[in-house]
Amino acid sequence: ADYGTGLMSAFATLVAIFNRDSAGTGKGQEIDLALYETIFRLAGPLVANFSHSGQIRERSGNRVPGIAPGDQFETADGRWIVIHAGADHHFRRLFELIGLPEFANSPEFATLPQRVPALDQLNAAIAPWVKERDCARAIDELVNAGVPAASVFNAQDIVADPHFAAREMIIDVDDPVAGRIKQQAPVPKLSRTPGQIYATAPGIGEHNREVYGDWLGLDDAALAGLRAEGVI
Repeated sequence: ADYGTGLMSAFATLVAIFNRDSAGTGKGQEIDLALYETIFRLAGPLVANFSHSGQIRERSGNRVPGIAPGDQFETADGRWIVIHAGADHHFRRLFELIGLPEFANSPEFATLPQRVPALDQLNAAIAPWVKERDCARAIDELVNAGVPAASVFNAQDIVADPHFAAREMIIDVDDPVAGRIKQQAPVPKLSRTPGQIYATAPGIGEHNREVYGDWLGLDDAALAGLRAEGVI
């Protein structure tokens, strides 16, 4: 939420600057944004569904309301993949692939509104097929059949992924305690003024001399006194 608020604040700032400079108003604006509002804005039709039909959406785990079939499924090698085959053609391709044409061609499951109430039944039919395959094979077969699917990444997968590498999303940083470590790169990327990480997070009180001495003008005796009193 905090990161999302930062991005939304940056976007709002750009809009305000555009209005002031490019649109020619010459006037600035106050940006009013609360932390929870960024997540609330990403909640999809949460409020619309309640307003229209009184539906109160509850936790749905890895499922997306209104998508059937769709869920996370465990593979033979203990990994997890996501399959979302809510579109009619995706549904037919999936069940033809897993060897259940009677599902793919059944009038009972012909449309998404018909499939949504049968989500548990459909997911249960998919799970054994996935469980018989390792992650790489399952993804390969699904993608080649035109079924939307992806593996669930862990940290090891992210570090090894060629797309993350090509985007330079993982960088090496020297830490005085841990040594050279990898971490996420700054985003978003700016063409003229790209963000950079010069150091890892400082230790507690690491910059006390710069802040209290150089900036605030306290001498060594004053700093020693503050340390003795437990202030810094």
